[in-house]
Amino acid sequence: MKSFKPPKLEKKRAISDDLKDIRRESILNAVDFLLTKHSMQEISMENVAETIKLAKGTLYLYFKTKEELFLSLLERAYLSWFEEIEIWVSAQEKVDIANFAEFIAESFSKKSTLLLLAPYSESILEKNILLERIIEYKRTMNLRLIALSLKISEKMPSVDVEKITLSFMFVHAAIVGLYFKAFPSKIMLEALKQPDLSKLKLDFKPSLQIMLEGIFLKLF
Repeated sequence: MKSFKPPKLEKKRAISDDLKDIRRESILNAVDFLLTKHSMQEISMENVAETIKLAKGTLYLYFKTKEELFLSLLERAYLSWFEEIEIWVSAQEKVDIANFAEFIAESFSKKSTLLLLAPYSESILEKNILLERIIEYKRTMNLRLIALSLKISEKMPSVDVEKITLSFMFVHAAIVGLYFKAFPSKIMLEALKQPDLSKLKLDFKPSLQIMLEGIFLKLF
C-alpha cells in the first residue's frame, strides 16, 4: 500500500490537551488521505500508524479500534457538512422544499468522506466500539442537528423543528439505500453495461434529490 509523508510529528509525548488534539487531528487527516487511495476495508490500523509515523500502541491510545477511528472521521465530516448547510441557509431569503433538496443532494455528493463512510455507519462503524463512545457520538450529532434545525426553521417557519431534525434521519436512510445502487460492485457495473440493463444504473445526485423532495414533501 502506498503511503504519503505528512509533516513529522514531535517525538515528545502529547501530554497537554492541545497537543493531544493536534495529534488526534493529524491521525484523522492521515486516514482521510488514505481513504482517497484505498477503501475503508483495505485500510488497517497498521497502515495508519505507518503512514503518520506513529507507534501502533500510541495510535490505540487515541482510538481503541479501527471502527472507532473511522466513526470519528465520519463524525468530523458530518459536523463540517452541517456547518456548510447552516452557512447556506443563513444566506437564503427563504428556504423551500425544492431548493433545500437540491442543495442537500449537491453538497453531499461532493463530500467524498461522507459519501464513502455514511453508508457503513450502522452496519460496520457503530460496532466494536465502547458504549460510552457511541453515546458521546450520538449526543454530539443530536445536539448539532437540533441547532441546525432551529436555524433552518427560521427560514421555514411553517415547519416544526422536530420534523426538520427527523428529516435528516430520513436523509441518512436515503443515502445508505441509494449508495449501493449508485455505486455497485465492479462485476455489477460490467453487467449493467448490457443495453437491456443500463437503465438499472442510478446516478447518485439526481436520484438523491428526487428522494429528498419526496421526503420533505411528506414531512413538511
